[in-house]
Amino acid sequence: MSGQPVDNWMMIVFLTVLLLMSLLVGPSFRQFTDSIMSVFSFRKMGPELKTMVRSTAHSVALAAVSLASVSLSVGLAVCEPSERPGMNAGVVLCSFIVFVVIFTFKQLLCHLVNTRLYSKQLIQMKPVRWNALNTTMIAFLGMLLIVVNLLAIFVPLSAATVRIVALSCLALTELGLILKVLTSLFTTRFNFLGILLYLCALEIGPAVFALVLLMVNTNIP
Repeated sequence: MSGQPVDNWMMIVFLTVLLLMSLLVGPSFRQFTDSIMSVFSFRKMGPELKTMVRSTAHSVALAAVSLASVSLSVGLAVCEPSERPGMNAGVVLCSFIVFVVIFTFKQLLCHLVNTRLYSKQLIQMKPVRWNALNTTMIAFLGMLLIVVNLLAIFVPLSAATVRIVALSCLALTELGLILKVLTSLFTTRFNFLGILLYLCALEIGPAVFALVLLMVNTNIP
């Protein structure tokens, strides 16, 4: 392996993601960390759960940058360190497209379902606030994976290690969302079976579907 850890395009993507994430999150970093801390609190917070409702443009930009960070991790999880200087950009691009489509579909589906449930007073949180929480959590995942990507590029970590750490970060993010579904989203009028169906359809399902697609398209073992 030469002295250069990755191709120029790979380094440009990583630095661009790092810069944009800093610009998007930096000015409101305190509120962002408060939101993340409230997500992993076991205290029932109901509709008062701390989350930032951003403008549509800001939310779209933050989600796109975060998903680019996740996609970069997929590329690093496929290639061993010796292969990264010649890594195929198609893997990262394909992963990014898959993530964007699935996340957009999830946001639209959450909005439609939550609007219906909110109108029947089966959930406590306004749909726009729950979608904002989804964006916050995908940004949290993107930030965690920026650190993983940095280590994978410069240490470097093996592809198997990147996979394990990246999946652990995804599991942590999903755990936070599931925790808030159980403690803050629903009222007492919603039964356990309904909550389980909600989790499978809107939280666990999209993550599993994305992983299956990635394994099929990138030959991840």
